[in-house]
Parts: sequence; structure tokens; C-alpha cells
Amino acid sequence: MNYTVHYHKEIPKDLSLIPVNIQSRIKRAIESRLLIDPSRYGNPLRRSLKGYRKMRVGDYRIIYKIQNNSIFILKIGNRKEVYIKGRRMRKSIYLILFIVFLCGCATIGSVPGNTRADVVLQSDIIQTIGFSEKTQGGSLSPKIIDTNLISSKGASMKEKWTVNRKGKEVDYIVILIPDPRGGTAISVVLEN
Repeated sequence: MNYTVHYHKEIPKDLSLIPVNIQSRIKRAIESRLLIDPSRYGNPLRRSLKGYRKMRVGDYRIIYKIQNNSIFILKIGNRKEVYIKGRRMRKSIYLILFIVFLCGCATIGSVPGNTRADVVLQSDIIQTIGFSEKTQGGSLSPKIIDTNLISSKGASMKEKWTVNRKGKEVDYIVILIPDPRGGTAISVVLEN
């Protein structure tokens, strides 16, 4: 089976801390062992890194995960440090997910205006708008000023949600599309 390797964005930094001769050994190990049979050449990890595997190259370890025909390399480093940093990285991922969860929970409630979305959908919409606002220099927990129904076609609805971004009103177009399986798909687009 052919595998594709995907590297975590920190891997170049990891490699810069490793001597050049060891870097070439690691590269050869990835090409000759990991790409050939990642299950055979790597051992499974436990506890906080459960689901990941390690491959040994001298005193260095390659921490990776196999998914279908892809290998995701999380960390490369000295055996004395790689697990601690790998655990910290994984803990920070859990922390981010927890914060996102809290932001979603904190926004449950009704928003001003005449939206047709129930409180659960409102929370999802506010969270989606929050992610967009964060990339635009706004808040991850945006203040919704108003919601207005623009149009309704069958069970689908198009709404305009107005957000306060640092004293400036910004509009988002929100489309609610009922799913035949019982849910509702949402589309949130920043209006120009």
C-alpha cells in the first residue's frame, strides 16, 4: 500500500534542533520504513498519546498517526523530550476544544430581532460568526445587535445577522436549510 506523509507545522522547527547527520537518518527511516509499512515499524503509544505510534531512530523518536493511506507526523525529537512536548501539544488541543465548547455554551440564549433559528441553532450560528470575527480582528464571542428574516423559500430561510465589531456594525448572511434527516444546515457569509 502507498502512503502519503503529512507533517505537523512544527516539524521544520523540530528538525532544526537535530544534528544534520541524524536528520538524514530520520529522512531515510521515513522513506524506507514508515512509507513501506508504518504498522510494522512503529509501536503504539499509550495514555495521552493513545492512537499515535512511535518509530525509533537511535535516540530520536518519530511520533505519528496512521489514517487510511495517510501518515500524520506529529513530532520528531529526542526520546527524553518528545513525549512531554507531544503531550503538551495534545493537551493544548484539548484546551482549545474546551474553550470552543465553553464559548458555544456561553452564547446559548435568545438573540435580538426576529430570527427563526431555535436557541441551539443560534448558538451554532454565533459560534460560526465568532470564528469569522476572530479572523477579521473581532471577538470570538460576538455581540449580536439584530437579526432579520430576509426571505423564506419552502422550509429554507435567509437571514441577516448584525454584529458589533469594535463599535462598527457588520452584517452576516445566514442561510438555514432543513436536512431531510432531521437537522438543519447553516451557511454563514460575511456581507460585503
